[in-house]
Amino acid sequence: MASNTLAHEEDGLNIDVHHIVPVLLAEIRRIFAANDTSIVYHGGKLLSLFEGGRPWRLDLETLETIGEEGFDGVLKPRDTYSAHGKVHPRTGDYINFGMAVGI
Repeated sequence: MASNTLAHEEDGLNIDVHHIVPVLLAEIRRIFAANDTSIVYHGGKLLSLFEGGRPWRLDLETLETIGEEGFDGVLKPRDTYSAHGKVHPRTGDYINFGMAVGI
C-alpha cells in the first residue's frame, strides 16, 4: 500500500500529500493568474476579477495589489469567483458564483 506521506528523515520532515498538493496547486494558480477580466467596486472594495480563482483587492488610491479577497473566510483558498457578477437592482447586493471540478 502506497504511503500518503513524504518524509525526509534527516530534517525530521513529514508532509501529508493530501494537504500539500491542494496548497501547491492554489499557489501555482495564484502565481499564474491574470485577474484581468473585469473590475468591480462594491462595498468599499475595488476588486480585480477573472474566472480562475478568488478576486484580488486593489488599493483605491494607488491601484496596487493588496492581495486575494476571501470576504472574511467566506471564500476558501481553492474557491472560484465569477468575473461577471451582478448588483441586485432592488437590494444593492452583489451576486456572484463560482464553479470548480471536484468530488
